[in-house]
Amino acid sequence: YKAMHRIERAVELDELIPIDSTVKYSSSAVDTLHIYYQIKTFWQQLSWPDVEGSYTFVAKIMDDICRCSVHYADIMALKVDKMGDTETVYEKKFEVTNEWCLAINNIDYVRQSIQPFVKELGMEDIIKRLADFRSPSAAEHCRDTLQLVMDNAVETVKNKILDLLETVADKMSPSVRRFLMEGAELADQENNYVDRLMQYLDENLTILSSQLNPDNFDRTLIIIFDKLSRTMFDLVENGLEKRKPPNFFANLHKTLHVLMGFFHQGEKEGSQHLQIQGEMLPRIERLLTLHGMDTADLIMQVHQARLQEQRDMVSAAYGLLTVRLQFVHDTLRIEVMNARNLKPMDSNGSCDPYIKIHLLPEDMFVDIPRPRTKTQKRNLFPLFDETFSIQLSREQRQSKEAMLLFMVKDQDYFGMSSQFLGEAYYPFLEIPTTTMETNIQEMQQIHLKLSKPTDFDCDAMKALDHRQGEKLAREFIKRQKSKHEHSQSFM
Repeated sequence: YKAMHRIERAVELDELIPIDSTVKYSSSAVDTLHIYYQIKTFWQQLSWPDVEGSYTFVAKIMDDICRCSVHYADIMALKVDKMGDTETVYEKKFEVTNEWCLAINNIDYVRQSIQPFVKELGMEDIIKRLADFRSPSAAEHCRDTLQLVMDNAVETVKNKILDLLETVADKMSPSVRRFLMEGAELADQENNYVDRLMQYLDENLTILSSQLNPDNFDRTLIIIFDKLSRTMFDLVENGLEKRKPPNFFANLHKTLHVLMGFFHQGEKEGSQHLQIQGEMLPRIERLLTLHGMDTADLIMQVHQARLQEQRDMVSAAYGLLTVRLQFVHDTLRIEVMNARNLKPMDSNGSCDPYIKIHLLPEDMFVDIPRPRTKTQKRNLFPLFDETFSIQLSREQRQSKEAMLLFMVKDQDYFGMSSQFLGEAYYPFLEIPTTTMETNIQEMQQIHLKLSKPTDFDCDAMKALDHRQGEKLAREFIKRQKSKHEHSQSFM
């Protein structure tokens, strides 16, 4: 307890200034080590003759050193806790100070001194004497016990350093959150909140980098990035709950990319072994990508997911559609051949099917008519044998995301409405290009499995569901659900 009191006094008197220009720790760290070595000197002067008594004394000294080191870490953390906190009429802010860095370095200096100090206590000599006095196995057991005490001391103090690094990151978090939130809320190109965020991070990390040893700086980078990721995720979740507009998420997404570049640059300039990663980073990236999209792009995500579902299908529960397709320059030729095993919606077991062809994304093909086959009466295996030629622009033809959507419908008796029987997709990228001399009848038949929308919990659909106040999103969701529920819709 006397040693702890002296350590408290040393910390109290410490002005947190490096003891000279060659080191990055201050007086209390040196004073604490001096207290330890006074204990060692006292022990050596005792020159205790009894080997078992020596072991007991050394074990007690090591335990005391552990307690003193932890106590030093605690009171050093307490000393700097309020430092760096600034407040103006506009904001409260934390700035990393040299004092914070010295506190971390001081604790680390004490931690690194524990192992050499224990060695100087003569532990190895005591273990050898124990082996002669009792037995090698008993001596080895004692060695393991002392080693465990020392390892626990080093690990405990190391955790105190991590706690202090966590505290630094926690204190920076409110300012980081405010800059992120204000930058996301303001769509104005003139706003400089991202610049202010980067300046805030750069100023604080520059101090940490210049004052901490590489290992502790790397740990700090990882902790700060983890906190930042959690803050970003919290803002995304909060934005979804409050149904923020797409530009909110798009602005956050841009900021995330700027931050990633900033931290990876720090990674290159610092330790080669540092890998800035975050468990939630891929999910944040996915959510920001989806919710920052225009509604039309989000709808295309659903169509692309449906295309993948179709490719993964093993059986064709709603029947098959057979077509031939080709591109001739910028002309798309489509031959709708037949359908098989259609599933009727009427109780009479029959249907009057026809095919309607949509080109997606719809906003790219607004000037293109939607081809429609003739209705085949009372037929679950209809033969259509109809060919359509659609003239496209070069941009439409070369679109990498464009696709065809074949919708199979059952026309009712009066021809005023129809029931949805199934649909199939086919991407432009997989349609073969031929010369004008190649007849479409020469093209290979394509058998498409018909399906209906079933997954309304995919990320893209959830993102659309957050836009129920927007007509385009609301109507798309309504159409998708009506297909699933087999409800009628007007043509």
